[in-house]
Amino acid sequence: MCCRRHKVAFIAEANWGFASRFLRRKSVCGMEIYIKLYKKIIAICMLLVMTFSLCACRSDENDTAKNLNVEEKVSVNVWYTDESYNGYLEYVAKKFHEANELVTVVPVLVSGEDYVDTIYEQGIHKDNIADVYLVSAHELSKICKLGLAAQNNTYDKYYTEKKYTKTALKAASYNGKLYGYPVNFNTSFMVYNKSVVEPKDTFNALTEFSDNFQQTDENKNITQIITWDVSDMLLNYGFSAGSIQAGGEDGEDSSAINIDTERLKSAMNEVALLRDVYGIERSETTQDTCISMFTEGKLAYTIVDANHLKAIEDSDIEYGVCKIPTMGNDMEITNLSDTTLAVVNSYAGNLEVAKAVAHALSYDYSNAMFNTSGKISAKKVNIDKKVASTFGIIYDTYENSDIRAKFIGSANVYSGYEIMFRKIWDGEDAETAVDNYLSMLGIEPNQQSSGEQSGDVIENTGAGADTDSKENVN
Repeated sequence: MCCRRHKVAFIAEANWGFASRFLRRKSVCGMEIYIKLYKKIIAICMLLVMTFSLCACRSDENDTAKNLNVEEKVSVNVWYTDESYNGYLEYVAKKFHEANELVTVVPVLVSGEDYVDTIYEQGIHKDNIADVYLVSAHELSKICKLGLAAQNNTYDKYYTEKKYTKTALKAASYNGKLYGYPVNFNTSFMVYNKSVVEPKDTFNALTEFSDNFQQTDENKNITQIITWDVSDMLLNYGFSAGSIQAGGEDGEDSSAINIDTERLKSAMNEVALLRDVYGIERSETTQDTCISMFTEGKLAYTIVDANHLKAIEDSDIEYGVCKIPTMGNDMEITNLSDTTLAVVNSYAGNLEVAKAVAHALSYDYSNAMFNTSGKISAKKVNIDKKVASTFGIIYDTYENSDIRAKFIGSANVYSGYEIMFRKIWDGEDAETAVDNYLSMLGIEPNQQSSGEQSGDVIENTGAGADTDSKENVN
């Protein structure tokens, strides 16, 4: 309970005691008068308790909205490219307008093609400006270089590791300064059907369980032990086992693409073993098909990302979350994460109101995000004991993940990895596939790490800010 409620409750208790002593000293004939007075005192005190409690406990949710000083009508356009945000943006727009009648938040769904370039063009021509826009953090380098981001310096006191993970704050920063307002994140983890199986620490243990699995009345619906989308880069990046470091500590340095080639080859050989053991057909498996099997109770384990968890949460399956198991040779999974930011456009019509809206998207109304849009807030939501084992593990995975690099041209690191992984799963020799990947990045196959040379090669590929490699990834 809030501290201010404690104070008022103490006052009520004191008045209760006073009234009781007061009544005991009075005669019987005056008792009726004092009983009425007594009841009024108690009613007033209890009303004060409720009022102060509600004010104190709600102050955090609408902290931004309640402190705006707006004297004329303001319209704030919020651009986004993913329609799954519809529910959350509509919710925030409604709540923000209720708190500030002069402010109208207008969600604008636009095409993701040339998204940042379109924001730039609209900004310099002052035509249908995106005052605030949702964007992946890996675009932040380009955004800042184009002058499309106002610094997050009005509400920066809220953006600490008390409320956000260090990963979220790093993703929202560029050149040592905070620009973005972290909205949600995406990373990968394993889910399992708690009714029939338990989490496994290693793939060896999972394989042994699969080999010895026996059908019973309790697990009779299970038709497959494990499968996952082996084509999805984010789900499978962790199998690189920490051998790839792109962009340096902050993901911004194009010359810092360091790859431990021997470790990468060892990790990909382990992937080839998993391919042979599990026999997952890449062309027939997507994340959606895996989730469908899981929610129907037919699949015991699968790997999913945070953006797909809501479909499992809404099902009747009692599920658990765990980290992706370690591969053979102690190859631990090192997850990759991508953070969606609200960014305030430097060209915004009303910069301060736009900052308040961006902060509201990230901070004020974040507890509503999962239910309205199926996204997991980058702000650490209040986790009750019932879901701590789920969301606690996911936040911990996010906290310890590698952020996706932000430098211009970094997409080639990830699209190249995706191509390599798919080829290995389709049967290509693991070491040959790794050598081809290194060659694409401009790294000699026997070279331990890329250094400055590979960064220059990626910058000179002509791939643009964050476009994929031209090679077919299907």
